[in-house]
Amino acid sequence: MAEDREGRLWCGSWEGGTSCYDGREWSPGTTVHEAIPHHVLAMAADQEGRLWFGTHGAGVYQYDGTRVTRFTVVDGLPNDLVQTLGVGQAGDLWVGTGTGTSRYCQAQFLNFTSRNGLASDGVAGIGEDQEGTIWLGAFNGQVSRYDGAGFTTLELPSSAEVYSV
Repeated sequence: MAEDREGRLWCGSWEGGTSCYDGREWSPGTTVHEAIPHHVLAMAADQEGRLWFGTHGAGVYQYDGTRVTRFTVVDGLPNDLVQTLGVGQAGDLWVGTGTGTSRYCQAQFLNFTSRNGLASDGVAGIGEDQEGTIWLGAFNGQVSRYDGAGFTTLELPSSAEVYSV
């Protein structure tokens, strides 16, 4: 779920696309609902009021309140199956996929994988702490910490998949 700049709550679903709650009732987010025909797995709102939708196999969609823009592997994503999204304090969008993570800033994707120090290419959870450190949860039960310069891997006490950070 994500909240837009008007205070409406947006929900993405597997079968029903997107829906918007205005405080009184749910309705399809008409422009977004028609533009995103794919399963929505993740959502985020950025500081500029844009909504981001991660999908199962169709990449990432951005809704700026007027129009919808789609980003895929052609635009630089590591994979079109998006597991999770997060927005950092600096306004960068982080995209977690099964084949790495992307940081979208200055209108381009910068990709990271285990070759760059990421704990696992399978990223299922993204969060940020008060200091601006990005945390990425992995399918292999590890957590990566990104401090702006590089990644540090932390082992969890169990090897369970990390879906939320």
